Amino acid sequence: MVRKRLNHGDISGFFATLPIMLHTKPKPFQRASHAVSITLLICALSLVAAPFRAAAQYLPSEEEALIADFMVNDQDQQRPAMQLDPILSQIARERAEDMAARDYFAHTNPDGFAANYLVRQAGYELPAWWPAGDADNFIESIAAGRSTAADTWGDWMASTPHRTHILALNPFYQDQTSYGVGYASSATSRYQHYWVILTAPPSALEANAALVLSQNVPSSMIAGSTYNVSVSVLNTGSNTWTQAAGYRFGSQAPADNSFWGISRVNLPENVAPGSTVTFSFAVTAPSSAGTSDFQWQMVQIGVGSFGEQTQRLPIAVSNPAPPLPPAQPPYVAPAPVYSNYSAPSSGSDSSVKKKSKKSKKKKSKKKSKSKKKK
Repeated sequence: MVRKRLNHGDISGFFATLPIMLHTKPKPFQRASHAVSITLLICALSLVAAPFRAAAQYLPSEEEALIADFMVNDQDQQRPAMQLDPILSQIARERAEDMAARDYFAHTNPDGFAANYLVRQAGYELPAWWPAGDADNFIESIAAGRSTAADTWGDWMASTPHRTHILALNPFYQDQTSYGVGYASSATSRYQHYWVILTAPPSALEANAALVLSQNVPSSMIAGSTYNVSVSVLNTGSNTWTQAAGYRFGSQAPADNSFWGISRVNLPENVAPGSTVTFSFAVTAPSSAGTSDFQWQMVQIGVGSFGEQTQRLPIAVSNPAPPLPPAQPPYVAPAPVYSNYSAPSSGSDSSVKKKSKKSKKKKSKKKSKSKKKK
């Protein structure tokens, strides 16, 4: 097979002619017992993609494997050999998952990033002479609306721009022999099923490159309190990360800030290419209430930051709750207060009154007797 290679002069004109988007108008989606009728949407090669979170090891799903089989074994495929690439595969899958989760269908994600940018951020090296804008895409085809790989493949093959990209019918694509396939579904999204193919020239590993796999950070904190967080990072470069060589995990937004009480985290161990490291460390929430961004990235002292940054998380920081009022003391009844009157030692009030009457009678008798004597 004879290939015509495009020189730099040819490619500038070729980039200008890449289709921005191709899609057909979707028909209404009928639910319940009605027939489902969704016209496939397919977007070609001006792509922009979404932030992704990759797993350390890539295993294609059944749907992804079927698309890969169609692509590699199609009789019109112009690439002499193709290699499934784990980074491209993970980005493709996360692109599909992002569209399903955030309910959009576009090469440009809501954050304004493109496939070229994303694969470079993940440590995948694209040709240096390719444009490096955030919204550039020369490597992706996407589709939405079909529930099976066969139907999706049929619609791609019926679209000239997508067929040209996927089967490398233009010489520009023929050295893009590395590929990845992504699929995701969401019953609550508009098109429910999302498909992605990425192709690229084989990557020469950068010396320093990193991919963020996961992070575990509280979404809210109390001002001045301490919290444990963890972030897992995959070494996708060719260098081994060691403490002696100056590799650290550094705060971002902005770089080396100490908003969280710490700006650099040491490596817990050496990290060889292809290995994963988990940074587990304690952070202290800012001292005042508000929203603070939490973001980190690998850094080599004397060289600079590299690789994918963690997703920027807006952390809600609130003031501590006011202290509770002191508990009320237990109720104590007041002691009784007595007058100088002394109660009689015995008898009742009535008996006292009777005695006083008798004494009065005796006194009156004495007086009467005394009067008679006189």
